[in-house]
Amino acid sequence: MTTPMAGMPRLRRASYVLHVVCVPDRGPEGGEPFPARQLRLIRMMDEVLELFDSEPRFQHFTLDETHRLEEYLTIRPEHFERIEEAVREGKLLVGPWFVQPELTPGLPESLIRNLMIGLRTAHVFGPPMLVGYVTDTGDPSAWLPQVLKGFGIDVAVIGSRDAVNIPLEFIWQGNDGSKIIASRFPAATAEASIQSLREALAPYCDSGHLLLPLRWKTVGSIPDAVTAARVEVRDDIFQSTLAAYAKALQTYARANSLPVHTSSESASSIDTSQRALTDLIEPFCVWAEHAGRPDHFIERPQRLLERLWRDVLLNQHSLDEPARDVWRHHIRQYGVLAETIFAESGLTRADGSYIEYVVSSSDHKFVITAAKLPHDSERSGMIVRGYNVSSEPLWVTLTPWRAFSSVDVVTLNETPTGGRLAIERRGAIQFKAAPFRLLTFWFHD
Repeated sequence: MTTPMAGMPRLRRASYVLHVVCVPDRGPEGGEPFPARQLRLIRMMDEVLELFDSEPRFQHFTLDETHRLEEYLTIRPEHFERIEEAVREGKLLVGPWFVQPELTPGLPESLIRNLMIGLRTAHVFGPPMLVGYVTDTGDPSAWLPQVLKGFGIDVAVIGSRDAVNIPLEFIWQGNDGSKIIASRFPAATAEASIQSLREALAPYCDSGHLLLPLRWKTVGSIPDAVTAARVEVRDDIFQSTLAAYAKALQTYARANSLPVHTSSESASSIDTSQRALTDLIEPFCVWAEHAGRPDHFIERPQRLLERLWRDVLLNQHSLDEPARDVWRHHIRQYGVLAETIFAESGLTRADGSYIEYVVSSSDHKFVITAAKLPHDSERSGMIVRGYNVSSEPLWVTLTPWRAFSSVDVVTLNETPTGGRLAIERRGAIQFKAAPFRLLTFWFHD
């Protein structure tokens, strides 16, 4: 049995359950040219599908970013049914993200749109993976517990670039008080062995379940690594999934207390293209569709707006400045069009935010982060989301620029909760907002 290294706490158990999870290779540090990245993705997915058919020991593969499936299928459309079958059989786990999130401090809209697009894309193939797997090794956003919980995700696993020297499992409390179960894991690597990861992590594990993510490297390497490790360690070791690991953590947390880690958001830094979408283009689409000006734009522009969001999310990690300049220019052009039409109607904003032209808040401490058309183009009306930035509960009145016949409370995914607010004079609604709690409403006729 392995003895702890000098300075490390003693092992808390005689043996552990090792969850070996196969995850994609993220590529070289500093990025790589698009052709190299695309070819690497195609080779990887070709080999994964072949292994599912030819290697019984290769049981699971995790593809946490659904944009990778879309990209792969543009080159290999004939493999759609094979992927669909692998997802439905639980071999290929997809989602929940469209792309791994940028976790620098900021407003929560990019996280929400990322999950909306990612989960809806995953549903095309089968049940999505409902685990908040985050490979970013920085300080995660304080919005993340609330946003994940809002999409039905109760467990997060967070990457750590540095050596893990604090308890792995904890309760993560977000800025609004939302709590989820969380676990730290070392940045996945193709070089680290199962034995070395086990030795480094076991002294800090309370649950007895260790997550060992191994990056995709070569065909057959994961099954061989598991087989070799079974000879050297006295643990229950198997090729697992993030979902199975999350379930084990939930079982442990129900019977045991975990330390609580509280996050608080620091100063926000919002990409200018995202600002253009949330503060100008989306409010403009609401106004154009409902104010009798569809001739200046297009009817049901939801797919176009989703395409713009996809560009923003995909390029947040891109190091290709020429490519970033192209999509930024496209979004700026849509913004210029919206501002021009607003100006023709006598509507201008010095601060660049046109949200107040479609809905206004009675108190500046309630920040409206979204005023947009429903994601589903078959639904009419307007989605409004915001939160109270103060530390005390706040009574808020939201007034739309025109009265709607109904206002429903909906989830972050825009699913009605069954709650409905009374409509007051001029179509306004009044409610009490807890600090930093995201509230989403659907105004419709």
